[in-house]
Amino acid sequence: MTNPNDKTSTADAAELTVPIGDMKWAQVLPMLIAAIEDGTPTGVRMAKDYLAQMAAAADLAGMAMSAIMSAGSRGLDLDADIQAAISEAKHNSTRRGH
Repeated sequence: MTNPNDKTSTADAAELTVPIGDMKWAQVLPMLIAAIEDGTPTGVRMAKDYLAQMAAAADLAGMAMSAIMSAGSRGLDLDADIQAAISEAKHNSTRRGH
């Protein structure tokens, strides 16, 4: 999260440090939406910063998943943990309708 007094754009705020504690993004998202819809200017800016960070993390995860799947399709040996993670990610994304 960036300093709320920092006037940099949301794109500049996209970092991969996303300190949301023990909460899941699905739990945080309604709070961010409420902050954007009804919050103070500082709350709106902070919520946008968190969403920019989430987008950067999601993009990185997507690129990592693509690279892993590409390595597997090229015949590289993926260990059981990687295969399990891919399987779980596929299951979760189809369960959400994506």
